[in-house]
Amino acid sequence: MKALDKVITLFRRFPGVGPKQAERFALYVVKTPAIQIEELVEALRGVKNSVGYCRECCNYADGELCEICSDHSRDRFVICVVSQTQDVAAIEKAKTFNGVYHVLHGVISPMDGINSEGLKLKELVERVRRADGAVTELI
Repeated sequence: MKALDKVITLFRRFPGVGPKQAERFALYVVKTPAIQIEELVEALRGVKNSVGYCRECCNYADGELCEICSDHSRDRFVICVVSQTQDVAAIEKAKTFNGVYHVLHGVISPMDGINSEGLKLKELVERVRRADGAVTELI
């Protein structure tokens, strides 16, 4: 059972996964044909090796630019600043915003000892500076 316990422990590291959910995932892995598990492992490796930060907005991207920054129909004069990539997904789901984004990857929290150092603020400032006055609105 050591192998099963290890898999349960690893699944528990996922956000929002408790002990029972982790156990269900682990038992699913045991029951699933090996080929499907190999596909999952390869997909996880692929994501880890190929997904990085968009050079423009710091969202996750498969290449140099994310899908949003690659879309020339977007309004590049309006930048919505968000704390996490999940915020981009939520706003996009509403289909009401046609500008572009900048993902900070966190929030400043003096109470938790989090300052601006770990955030993508420098990238935002540089992006606005490069735009040379073309950015009309930061949300």
